[in-house]
Amino acid sequence: QSYRYWIDQVGVDGFRVDTVKYVDHDFYHDFFHANDGIEQEAKQTGRNDFLSLGEVFETSTPYHTEGESKLIAYLGTTAKPELQSMLNFPLQATMNRVFAGGQPTAELGFRLRKMMELYPDPYRLGNFIDNHDMARLLSQSTKADVKQALFSMLTLPGIPVIYQGTEQGFTGYRDAMFQGGYREDGQQVDSFNDQSEMYRFIQQLVQVRHDNPVLSRGDLNILAEDSTGAGIFAYSRKLDNAEALVILNTADQPMLLNRMATGAAAGTRFKVLDKLHADSLTTDLIADEAGLLTLALPAKSALLLTAEGNGTPPATDSSMTLGTALADQVLSADQPLTGTGTPNSQLQLVVDGNLANAVTVNVDSNGQWQGTLAVRHFAIGQLAHRLALYNPTTGTSLADIPFQSLLAYPDTANQTLDDSVDGVNGSAGPLGAYSLPQDASFDTSNSQMSIQQAQVFQAGSNVRLSLKMASVTDTWAPTNGFDHVGFTIFIHLPGQSGGQTVLPKINASMPDGATWQRQVVAFGWQNSLYGSTGATASAFGSALSPAPTIAVDKANRTINFDFPSASLGRPDSLDGIQFYVTTWDLDGLSSSYRPLNTTPGPWNFSGGTSQDPLIWDDLPLISLSESR
Repeated sequence: QSYRYWIDQVGVDGFRVDTVKYVDHDFYHDFFHANDGIEQEAKQTGRNDFLSLGEVFETSTPYHTEGESKLIAYLGTTAKPELQSMLNFPLQATMNRVFAGGQPTAELGFRLRKMMELYPDPYRLGNFIDNHDMARLLSQSTKADVKQALFSMLTLPGIPVIYQGTEQGFTGYRDAMFQGGYREDGQQVDSFNDQSEMYRFIQQLVQVRHDNPVLSRGDLNILAEDSTGAGIFAYSRKLDNAEALVILNTADQPMLLNRMATGAAAGTRFKVLDKLHADSLTTDLIADEAGLLTLALPAKSALLLTAEGNGTPPATDSSMTLGTALADQVLSADQPLTGTGTPNSQLQLVVDGNLANAVTVNVDSNGQWQGTLAVRHFAIGQLAHRLALYNPTTGTSLADIPFQSLLAYPDTANQTLDDSVDGVNGSAGPLGAYSLPQDASFDTSNSQMSIQQAQVFQAGSNVRLSLKMASVTDTWAPTNGFDHVGFTIFIHLPGQSGGQTVLPKINASMPDGATWQRQVVAFGWQNSLYGSTGATASAFGSALSPAPTIAVDKANRTINFDFPSASLGRPDSLDGIQFYVTTWDLDGLSSSYRPLNTTPGPWNFSGGTSQDPLIWDDLPLISLSESR
């Protein structure tokens, strides 16, 4: 009766249903579809398309769909329907990993393909980048990351859901916009501004979406993605005779979009409808004689294109060749390369589209060149790569040549540290003086925050930090697979300037006078990498990517942090790199460190004051050496 009243007397057109997974399926069928239910009331008031949007806070691990399965279950069946649609948590988590964490764009491609394949009506899903129950995306990334995520969300199928304050650049997870409401910084000011940078950015994207129905109703086809890391991601939208292309570069450096098939005819002209961080691209783009596009994309850029007319296809360069038999080879060591090109020109050897790390080779007067393909900075495992020959002067390129790399960690750890006998429950802060929060989900016998052993594995410029914990739990269904422990890991990179000694937000400093240039903050719902630039005792530094990947072996109480070469600044040597690992717990809603008080409480630590270090357990400085 109450919810029928809201439809009949107030005129609402849809319900967002909170915490759906805690209520039986039969209830939703009855509530919405019974003769006296919500759908019947909506139809009686002329609302034949009443929206019910459910909140099931479940995500999926990369390249899997366990979250989608849980969401779809609450849509019911044709014979016994339940809700009409869901908030798209699996997509939100993947967008966070890709746009803020620098993870492979192929993860987003997988998630979108499954979205279109598995849901009965993906166009009704509520797509979002953050909400009131999690840390804002901007609190763990950059403004450029957030803009890219919004650019993508507003050009994809689904209903865009924008959390209030995103348009004002808020970082506090439940900040109030209007005068009299508190913000994270304690101010009571009117924060609503329809001229702010983010407000105008979102406003423009919304208008473009409104003016081009292909963006809300068109088919979706993934055109380009990267399985090795941040970089190119592209998709097309088609509706009747309208076609749009969206091209993004999620990396922190320029990337090469190499001969991407557009599905368009030779010479098709693509007009720029909107762009982000791509002011250097001032002209329309034209597909070549095979309908392909080649383009150097600036860092963190995005393009929205629409097919409009024809132009002259760009010229091709038939002089470029690769003489070395590389295709489909598996490399575990550096590979010399030779080839041909236009005499007295320069070419770039571009691996996985990364222009910033491309190797420049000189073509001699006889049209010959030679170079080396190094494997040191490739990630662990047998991974697929691609090599392109690119002439930056003419903008021409050779088709991608596929190859693979194979790097593996040694079977035996390079270092092992025993940390099992350093105090109560592993540590419990200085002199074992701290007590855990009193909520029953904390393991008081074997604290989730206590490290028993650490092992370090090294290969190339990659590092695995393997931590064996006293206990690993997942009571709250955390995205990263573990809860009630947060890791704050500080990394010293020798030879890099700008190091800090202060440890942001945990009331401590680096041991032994060491400095740090990278910081990882990771707990159940966040995995972020920061630089030391701008860091203070109360603020994290600049957001960086990629963050390490995390893998949990709950049965063996082990949490692995895999740092790819890029996370460590692509070092030529691991010698002298140091890790300082600390643990505490963070609030899953606000992504803030739980407070330390003198008296016990369900969600605060006790046995100290708010000025004491927020460190339950830590490890001695771990120093790396390639000779180990």
